[in-house]
Amino acid sequence: MSLNTLRIVPETNNQDSINSEFAGEEYEKILSELEQRLEPKPIETLLPEKSYKDFTVPLRIEPLPGFILSTVTASKSEKYPSNYPIFVNICHSPDFPKPPKVTEQEIQKALNADPTSNYQIPLSLTEPRTDTNDGKACLVFDACIHSEPFQRSCQDFDFRLYIIELAIEWVEEKNKLELRRGAF
Repeated sequence: MSLNTLRIVPETNNQDSINSEFAGEEYEKILSELEQRLEPKPIETLLPEKSYKDFTVPLRIEPLPGFILSTVTASKSEKYPSNYPIFVNICHSPDFPKPPKVTEQEIQKALNADPTSNYQIPLSLTEPRTDTNDGKACLVFDACIHSEPFQRSCQDFDFRLYIIELAIEWVEEKNKLELRRGAF
């Protein structure tokens, strides 16, 4: 039964006798008002507009140390000269989102940069911060991944290179930098 077919009838002890205060036009007016209040409303009027930010909860993760990637800018940018030192701390946490479960074949496709691969490792990258290394200014980023792929990167050199390339690409994309690839 929908709300449109719901009829409100006053409660009585006897079906044949209706309380006199609910008789006639007044009774119909009260029923009409109640039915209008009970009519279904569009969902937009029931729920205020929300964005994805209203449903996200900040999560604080204390990452575990991993390894440090050291590189330099490959060319001059708006903010930094060529050969400016960059350090990326690759850290991990078991509380960080895991990559999706896929076959080893799918992981190998990703390691070989196959465009049909759908394997992705969630990575969080901090904003850059300035620091010094041997008395010279440098930029430092922290990149956090789940502990499971990090552990694999400690045992599988190709997988480690995949993680490094992933971090470099994120730094480049988010900061409009071009970083030098080379021996890490």
